[in-house]
Amino acid sequence: MALDYLRTVWGAAEGIMTTDPGQLDPASLEPTGFNLYITRRAAAATPDLIDTSGLTPQAAGLELIALPNPPPMQLPATAHPLDVPFGDALRLAGWELVDSDLWQVALYWQTSTPLNYDYTISVRPLVAGQPIMVEGEPLIQDHQPVWGVYPTGRWSAGVMVRDVYALPLPPGVKPDAIQIVIYRPTAEGFENLAEQIIRL
Repeated sequence: MALDYLRTVWGAAEGIMTTDPGQLDPASLEPTGFNLYITRRAAAATPDLIDTSGLTPQAAGLELIALPNPPPMQLPATAHPLDVPFGDALRLAGWELVDSDLWQVALYWQTSTPLNYDYTISVRPLVAGQPIMVEGEPLIQDHQPVWGVYPTGRWSAGVMVRDVYALPLPPGVKPDAIQIVIYRPTAEGFENLAEQIIRL
C-alpha cells in the first residue's frame, strides 16, 4: 500500500511493481529480470508460497524478505568475512552492521550439508564481555532465520543465508561483540548446537 501511494501520488518508486500476495503462485516467482521481495506480513499470511517456491528467502531488513533467484552462494562485498563453525556443518561466514540507530546486524550463514533440525538463533550484544541490560534484563533477540520464514531444516548446502537482528540499544551504548547461541527445543528442554562470541 505504501509503495502504491508513493508511485501513484508522488510519482516516486519508478520501476517497482506491487501485487497482493494472494495473487502470487510459485510459478510467478521464476526469474523475471527484477528483484522480488515479500513483506514479513505477506510471508506469514502465505507460508505455502515460500515453502513451495524453491527459493531461498533472505532477510532484507526489518519488514522485507528478498527472494533471490538464483540463490546467493557468495558473501557480499559489504560484509565482514568470517569462518566461525557452529557444529560440524554450519558456519557463520560474515556479518554486517545494517543500522546503528535501531541497532541492526546482518549475519551470513552457510551449511556444508543439509541440517536435520530447525534451529533458533539467539543474538546477544555485549560490551566488554558483559550483556547489555535494559530494565534489568539482558538484551536478547531469538528467532528462527529470516524472521521464521526460512528454518535451517530447509537450507541447501552452499547457499548463503542472510539473517537480520534488530535490538533497541540504550542511549550511548555501542556493542563491541555479540554472543550467538544456536539451539533447538527438545523433550527435556533445550539443546545447544553451539555458542560463539563474535568481535565487532
